[in-house]
Formats: sequence, C-alpha cells, structure tokens
Amino acid sequence: MKVLFATDCFYPQIIGSAYAVYRISRALAAKGHKVMVVTPDVGGGSLQGDDNYRVTYVHSIPLPYFREIRTPIIPLPVMTKVRMFNPDIVHIHHPFVVGHGALWVARWYHIPVVITNHLLPESFLMFVPKAGIFDGATRSAILNNTWRIIVNFCNRADVVTAPTRTAVELLKLHGVKREVIPISNGIEFNKFNIDQKCDDLKQRLRLPDLPVILYAGRLSEEKRVDVLIKAMKYVLTEMEVHLLIVGDGLHRGYLEQLVAELKLDKYVTFAGFLDEHDYVRVFGLASVFVMPSQSELQCVACIEAMASGLPLVAANQYALRELIDGNGYLFEPGNPVDLAKKLVTILGDNELRTAMGRKSRIIAGAHDIDKVIEEYETVYEKLIRRYKCNQRYSLSTV
Repeated sequence: MKVLFATDCFYPQIIGSAYAVYRISRALAAKGHKVMVVTPDVGGGSLQGDDNYRVTYVHSIPLPYFREIRTPIIPLPVMTKVRMFNPDIVHIHHPFVVGHGALWVARWYHIPVVITNHLLPESFLMFVPKAGIFDGATRSAILNNTWRIIVNFCNRADVVTAPTRTAVELLKLHGVKREVIPISNGIEFNKFNIDQKCDDLKQRLRLPDLPVILYAGRLSEEKRVDVLIKAMKYVLTEMEVHLLIVGDGLHRGYLEQLVAELKLDKYVTFAGFLDEHDYVRVFGLASVFVMPSQSELQCVACIEAMASGLPLVAANQYALRELIDGNGYLFEPGNPVDLAKKLVTILGDNELRTAMGRKSRIIAGAHDIDKVIEEYETVYEKLIRRYKCNQRYSLSTV
C-alpha cells in the first residue's frame, strides 16, 4: 500500500504524538509499504528517506506562546505534496493546518481517510492564562470549542482511531459519529530488556545506592510532576529513596525551584533528555515508575516502563486507569500524600514489587508495535477494498 501520514507534530519534536507517528510510520515502511510523512519543518535537520520511506517538510512558523509547535501558514503546500504522492490511503493525526490540507485533497480525489485523535482539550488549558479575562466562562468556552474542532474534524473521516478505550469513549461522548477503533500508539517492546546492564549510566547520573523512583516525560504543567516532588517529602519520612526525573520542558525551572524550596536537592536528580541508547536502559535503574499527569489519553512512557518490568503508580484519571491491573496502584489525582503512601507500600515490599513488575511486562506485551501495525493494516485494507467496490459499483451504473 501507499500510505500518506499527515501530522502537525513529528520527530524530533518532544511530544508524545510526534514519536507515535514516527514509530508507526517507520514500522509500516519496514513491512514493505510505501510511506510518506508530510509535516511542518522543525528548523533543524531532516530525516533521510529510502525506497519505502520519505519525510517531506512544509515551511512553517512557531506558535507565539508555544514555540515547540510549528505550523504552516496555508495548507496549499500540503495539498500539493499529497497529490504528487497519490496515496492509497491518507492517515491524519492532528486537526490543524497539515491535517486539513490532507483531508481536503483526500476528499476531492476520493482517497480513504483514517484520522487518529491524540488530543485531550483539557491539557490545552495550561496554555491559557489563569487570571484576568480568561477566568471562568472563557476558559470553559475554549475547552468546548476545542472539543468541537476535534469532533467536527473526526466526523469527516472514514474511520477514526484513538489509542485507548478511554479515548474512544471520550470522542463518542462529545459527538463523534464515525466508527472509532482503539489502537495503541505502540512501543518497540523488545528494546526494553529488563536484564540490560546500566552501571555506567548510574555513574554518569551520579545516583546514590538507594531505591530510585522514576519519572520520564515532558516537563510541562499538565504532567503534574510537582505532585511527585511534593510526595517525596512524605516518602522520605518512611525510607531513604531517590527521585530521577528524565525529560525537559517549559516547567523545569519551576520544578527545580520547588525542589530547592523543599530542601530535596540531595534526593532529586534532573537528567534532562537522554539519547535512545541511554533512555531504554534508564528504566533498569528504577524500582518504580510514576506518572502523576491528569491528562493522558495513553502514556507511552508508562508502557515502556512496564515493558522494562517496573511497577506503576499513576493518577486515577483518564486512560491511566487502563494500565493498572495488578501491576501497581492508582492514586488520587493531585494528592501527594496518597501518592507517597502507594510508593512506600511498593518500595517496602520486595516480593510485591517483583510480582507487580512481572505483571507489568505481560500487560505491556499487548502494545508491541508489530501488533499495532497488523491492526492498522487491517483497517487500511478494509477501507481500500470498500472504496474500490464503491468505485466499481458507480461505474457499472453509468
């Protein structure tokens, strides 16, 4: 098949959906499909293509208040690239300029369209000022309008996918009428080997010989890493542990200041972003993984931690609930005391922690990228057959 991916966020941008699109598109090409990705340029480097895989960039500008995200000014260059590739199917990942350009071309030339929703409007509110004219009703209006944009866009697809059952239910609840299928964003399961040696990494990060609590992800407000840092104050009254924070973002300065205010400098390490070799091994340094975010439609980092054999403690909110089944605990969102209690329980019981880690790895296996690709191939093939049948029927009635 010739598959075109249209995405407004793409590798090397540090955004979950950007990595998901990169992972899925590369895996499809590895199976022999011809794949082209159309995305805004990111102002640095380009990916080398091959016979089956090509990334093509359109000129873009950064958004005023969130410069990590870039957008084309008009969709015309996107439309031109889609038409030149002449795909069998168009797979769109965001309802913005690139997505709309690809959708218009696909509809004009009767090409089947799959739309994947990665967006949770509640997380957008972190970009809206919390005072002044944006109080109360205005913030609520922004939330409702964002949902309306997502729903209207999805209703123009042939099939909609979302990474979890929770994400599917949210789309239906807000008015999506098309068929919506849960398909995981997937992970490269075999990369996360629980027996990998990582002593050199531990030395470089200067970690003490203590149990390590790990967070990995973007450091932005909606991830609520502040709750995890505050929980450390309570955990340390029960046992000596160390918190390792992997990742970076706009909120890092505030979090470092919070660590200093709570006098936790000795017990917290900010590692920044790690290269892929170190990233897949960093889970081997930890005893437990924590995700305090309250706006997750899946959380690939959690699944990678589970594939590495780690127990999980996650906020009892949205799709994180789907990841806990005997392999960890949910805690009350935003409550550092409850989070601390769950961490102390796991860290204080080696047998429990080992059993939870084994269960984590079993659950994570269902998210292997090979299984994800098989599910997408089934969706694509069914849609292409349907369009061809409709085309034959139309010709036979002329």
